[in-house]
Amino acid sequence: MNGAPELARKIAESVSWPSPGVSSFFLWAPSRSRRWLQFDCQSYGHGAHLASILDAAEADIIGTHISAQKINHPVWIGLHDPEQNRRWKWTDGSTYNYRSWLRNQPDNYHQKEYCVELSCIEKFQTWNDAICNQASPYVCKFKP
Repeated sequence: MNGAPELARKIAESVSWPSPGVSSFFLWAPSRSRRWLQFDCQSYGHGAHLASILDAAEADIIGTHISAQKINHPVWIGLHDPEQNRRWKWTDGSTYNYRSWLRNQPDNYHQKEYCVELSCIEKFQTWNDAICNQASPYVCKFKP
């Protein structure tokens, strides 16, 4: 995706809450698969990880800002199934309580879908399980 650094900067500036110590989000556009993205997020410091979405308010903020960027592609988040047993975990260690799956998801299509993306179908508010080696934009979360 051309202009990825500028896009990431714009979103990092625009997607933050005014309260100190509250999580911020930014978007990046990779050229590689989901399994490498956690390292990309961590390289930004601030304890950055692929984004965990812990409630409807976070889902709304992330979805609104990504939609405003006119992205027409799913976006990776930090939810995954590392043991491939359908027990979902956030890469930052957050508790998996909030769920926002698309209808009939997760479906583990062809028994190969162990990573989760925000679906562009419903304004990045719902999740789809997907094959981890697809290259897609992704959202990192960090504490400022």
